[in-house]
Amino acid sequence: MVLEMSLLSISLAFNYKQVQQARLSAERDARLDPLTSLYNRRAFEDLVYPIWELGKRSNKHMSVLLIDLDWLKRINDKFGHDMGDKVLQNVAKEIKGQVRGSDITFRWGGEEFLVFLPNTRANYAKQIAENLRLHLFSHDINKLVRVTVSIGVSGSYPGEDDLNVLIKEADQALYLAKAQGRNKVVLWNERKE
Repeated sequence: MVLEMSLLSISLAFNYKQVQQARLSAERDARLDPLTSLYNRRAFEDLVYPIWELGKRSNKHMSVLLIDLDWLKRINDKFGHDMGDKVLQNVAKEIKGQVRGSDITFRWGGEEFLVFLPNTRANYAKQIAENLRLHLFSHDINKLVRVTVSIGVSGSYPGEDDLNVLIKEADQALYLAKAQGRNKVVLWNERKE
């Protein structure tokens, strides 16, 4: 009977460990975009808001890049959605490889990506965005298509306290970049720093 109890205890402990590992894996997977392996919107609040609040208390500048692939629909229509998915995967990999380790990259939805840049002034974020745009344009993302991106940039200033406003401004800047012909970087409300 002692042997049976020991085996039952070992079995229960093993099952508990498997359940815990499955739970942790499911939580991790719920925060990752399955196509690009970048964080998704669901992870945004957990990852960014603590940094945002700390930055506000420390009077730090913070910025957002909102990146949109130009003409992805044309790629999907001409070469198929598998090609479009490969382009998205490659662009995600290149974005992640080009930003700093302290920056947090998300697949924001569809063909949009968001990069949160803590401790970063808006003008410097604009330069990061321009370097990224040039890299993606010149890098061979795919042999069949030239990939371009439009990027909206917005930066906070000490005393500003609404992250959602920062994202909306980056979205408005992205809209302007597209309206100006795409393959552009626009900084919302550019100010001298």
